[in-house]
Amino acid sequence: MARALTAGEWRCEVAASSKLHRPAGDRIKTDARDALHLARLLRLDEVVSVRVPTQAEEPDRDLVRTREAARQDLMRSRHRVSKLLLRNGIVNSDGKAWTELHDRWRFTGAGIGAYLGLVPSEHSPGQSRAQGAINKTGNAHVRRLLVEAAWHHRTTYHPGAVLRRRWDQAPAAARARGHAGNQRLHTRWVNMNLRKKKPVIANVAVARELAGWCWSLAVMPD
Repeated sequence: MARALTAGEWRCEVAASSKLHRPAGDRIKTDARDALHLARLLRLDEVVSVRVPTQAEEPDRDLVRTREAARQDLMRSRHRVSKLLLRNGIVNSDGKAWTELHDRWRFTGAGIGAYLGLVPSEHSPGQSRAQGAINKTGNAHVRRLLVEAAWHHRTTYHPGAVLRRRWDQAPAAARARGHAGNQRLHTRWVNMNLRKKKPVIANVAVARELAGWCWSLAVMPD
């Protein structure tokens, strides 16, 4: 907006709100009073302006911010993994975290469902064992995507034209693995229905298996 106003030969100042002067006794704040106050500051040249990035600079700023957000997400994910393993008494013996050797030791196809919170919660005092709803630990965004994707495996599996076009862009081993996985997940749904399982419970079980299947695709050799 600032660039558009400037291009139209309008004076535009983007003010640093933290550096705007305001009387200490002014306890009334309305849009009209704010506009009058800003106009007075602007007339007295008391507005501290913020530099507006150029159109060529904005992609670089977005890239830096996106990279920083990705680094923060990575750090939080690593902390969740390390603390989950520590709570379960699983400690890396070589002492070096997040190396290639450590990555191979971290996850397994059977354990990634627990990290994503797709396993039942449990309260087992004494000799009794009681399981409840899933514990919902770990990454909520990934868990939601897996649960939504699992519903699509409830219907009969028929590779459509869109899926086949995507397969054409994938390696042969990944295509074969994907085809087998889709068949297996639908079969899992069929078996759950035959056992009269509630759809929501069956879907979470399929989502847990889907998580392990995605892990197996991620660690496939090139």
